[in-house]
Amino acid sequence: MLKISKERLDSNDLKLASALSQYAEVLRKQLKIDESMEMHQEALHICLSNFHSQKETKRSLLHRRYSLSSFEIQGSKIEIQLSDAHTCIGCCLSSKKQPKLAGRKHQEALRFREKHLSAMHPLLSESLNYVGEAMLNQNQPSNALPYFIRALSIRRLAFGDGHPAVAHVLGLYACALRALGRYEESHAKFIECIKICEAVFKPTHPNLIPNLINYGKLLVLEQNWEMADEIFKRALSIHRGAGRTGGAEAEMESFLEQIAAKKEFSGFVSEVSVARTENDANFLLFTDPGRDLDDELSMALVSSWCKDGSRPKPVELLGVIASFGDTARRSRLARGTLDVLGMGKVPVGMGEGDPSVGNTCSTAFANNYIPSKDWKPYSAPELLKKIYTRAEDKS
Repeated sequence: MLKISKERLDSNDLKLASALSQYAEVLRKQLKIDESMEMHQEALHICLSNFHSQKETKRSLLHRRYSLSSFEIQGSKIEIQLSDAHTCIGCCLSSKKQPKLAGRKHQEALRFREKHLSAMHPLLSESLNYVGEAMLNQNQPSNALPYFIRALSIRRLAFGDGHPAVAHVLGLYACALRALGRYEESHAKFIECIKICEAVFKPTHPNLIPNLINYGKLLVLEQNWEMADEIFKRALSIHRGAGRTGGAEAEMESFLEQIAAKKEFSGFVSEVSVARTENDANFLLFTDPGRDLDDELSMALVSSWCKDGSRPKPVELLGVIASFGDTARRSRLARGTLDVLGMGKVPVGMGEGDPSVGNTCSTAFANNYIPSKDWKPYSAPELLKKIYTRAEDKS
């Protein structure tokens, strides 16, 4: 089919790019990554050639004041196909263990898709998920969270809560929470993910393996040895039953040995706070989100300070404490707001308050990103004690 396409189509025809991409994806599924990458690069070159040609034609039409309506429709099709090419190359780079380069390709795809697709389009969730995964693979779980939150929201709406696409995001989301040390939240996400997989797939389906392995890693960190042993043995049984070989089996066997010895496994990393210097500006934020917009805006402002590497004195937000009125709901809103701002490692505390006193706290607008009512924040005294205990003298 590809040979016929090459014979019949012009070397810059987008239909040829599509045929190349389809065949390249077959090669990638067969783990022929280098061959797949080469074909995807060829398809990308065709798309880029059409993209630049389209831009030159647009300038010419603008100069002559012609109507651009039909021309812009064609231009959007080219850019969508270009986004597909970037996505496929990003997936190849991920397979080659190059998350930084993969992330750049997925960011390019996301840029084109955000330009031409609706805010809740499933293809947008694909790019968001890939970008988040690339950041997670670079040990940047805080930065990955906003992408997973948005991707999960789109997929729940597009496919329903019980779809495997939702489970895929949940599994990665849970890994990010685990890397941030938020084990309880991670546990809930893994359970939801595995339940969806068990409902959709057979009990021995290989798609369960990565989710079981990642859930097992969380159980090891929690030192829940008995359940971790059960989970890894189940994953290993499915792996061997599917006739698979390779690194995953060795990894699972290594974990089972660690569990048998009841030792913490240190083979994967979590995000840790950077050691503070005497120039750092460290502070706590006491706020009552859900009442006025200024509270969420204050967190957005602090987020920009914390991420601005050009500042002479780096800023670190040590924690947020929700106060006044319905502090349980306010703390949930604070947690969700910090997550979408890429500040997932900042802890949240709940001050004392009476929900019947003062203005009510509205969270209806934030249902897509705030944690459930089961989520438990620190108490304010507990969080303050933890922060001051860990602080260096005279800091």
